[in-house]
Amino acid sequence: MFIDKANGKDFDRPKYQLLKQMVRDGDIVVFDSITRMGLNMNETMSEYDWFVKNGVQLCFVKEPMINTSNEQDDVMKTSYSKNHSDIANGIC
Repeated sequence: MFIDKANGKDFDRPKYQLLKQMVRDGDIVVFDSITRMGLNMNETMSEYDWFVKNGVQLCFVKEPMINTSNEQDDVMKTSYSKNHSDIANGIC
């Protein structure tokens, strides 16, 4: 079990990096909130993708709709893509 009390302002957190080194296919990583994983949307999406590509399930206590174990595990990517599309179209 890893407990990382550092905020998610960046991913240069010793315990977070150790977690990434030790996690393996089939593991489940639980975060209190997506903001505890990371604050920068682009970097957080990259980290989210890294876990998914490595077969690691992500569970977010406060945002269960973005858990990778959901049948709709593309919610995170869909939201991210829509946001970038809206910005490109001048909506936001």
